[in-house]
Amino acid sequence: MRTASRLCAATVGLALLASPAVANANPATAPTTGAPTCVVQSTQSEQQRLVALTDVGTLAGIEDARARVVEINELLAARGDNRGTFSLVYKEILDKTIPALTDGTFRDPRWARNLSVDFVTRYLENFHAHLTGGTPTPYWQSFFDLAADCDRSPARVVGEGISTHLVVDFPDSLIAVDTRTRHLRDYTVYGEALVEAAPGIVERMREYYGVDMRPFFQLWLVGEVFGETTATTALFQSVRAVAWTNAMGLRLHERHARTKIDRTWRAAGVVLDGLEKTGKI
Repeated sequence: MRTASRLCAATVGLALLASPAVANANPATAPTTGAPTCVVQSTQSEQQRLVALTDVGTLAGIEDARARVVEINELLAARGDNRGTFSLVYKEILDKTIPALTDGTFRDPRWARNLSVDFVTRYLENFHAHLTGGTPTPYWQSFFDLAADCDRSPARVVGEGISTHLVVDFPDSLIAVDTRTRHLRDYTVYGEALVEAAPGIVERMREYYGVDMRPFFQLWLVGEVFGETTATTALFQSVRAVAWTNAMGLRLHERHARTKIDRTWRAAGVVLDGLEKTGKI
């Protein structure tokens, strides 16, 4: 993982999303078994299994979370269900995050592990609510609504999940694990897993959904990330910087901070809609 010195990249703005560099996806390169079916019709046993997998009341840590995400992928992503786009992304991120929790990367590994668990719990909780007739947050409900619309691109669907998780869930997770200024270095390092996971995410999205996510991630990254080296971040770092600021703001003025979070999420959605309408994602 890269060190905290890359925090300087956080000054790059969300406006990078509007870059014209995004190219059209090429579904023809994907195997026919990965053709999107939008939302598959699960059997009763499959539905029950999904409900069990997303039940955080039985969650036994971050390794258990990864195992659950892998199984969700098998039930949804492997069948082209658009709800599986985000679990596919999460699996790649967890593959990069989990080893760092025990290899001395973090100065406060307990905090990093707690953050990882709380963060994934928010995704699973909302998925569980979706599956059981509960009420996901409005932000996650938007993801599930997009996933059910077969006219929407899987790239747009997963972009909604990424935006929701980073912009909305991240600040709340930081508060939940009692994040302090002394954790800033570990927080910055933690986010490098998002960058390092990008090539794997691109490969899996092409394999399962027939879309090319490289142009999407080129809006989030500076430089060549699919060659020998992984470059510093632009949008990922910027969103994380905003998440950190909003988390600190939640302690001081929750109502004001939540308004900022909502506006940022909505702005990202407008940009992503524009990119989709022009055929760039």
